[in-house]
Amino acid sequence: MSDTIYDVVIIGSGLGGLQCGAILSRHGYKVCVLEKNSKFGGTLQGFNSHGCRFGTGMHYIGSLDKGQVIDKIFRYLGIREKLHMQRMDP
Repeated sequence: MSDTIYDVVIIGSGLGGLQCGAILSRHGYKVCVLEKNSKFGGTLQGFNSHGCRFGTGMHYIGSLDKGQVIDKIFRYLGIREKLHMQRMDP
């Protein structure tokens, strides 16, 4: 067992947990993210059932126009320019 002391412990590594961990660590907090499953990401990952693959990850993200909330979060985390997105045709 590690003797590391964390400022924040986040339970669950879904999108919200990972986002909170990233933001808090950028502010200097020592963060530990705990996940009960063998993979992180929560429902952002797919699963296999009866020989079929089900992609349950993210399919649509709103609020991405410049200055909107998700755009601001992605820019703050430094990932906005690294993401390849396509606007949906209404």
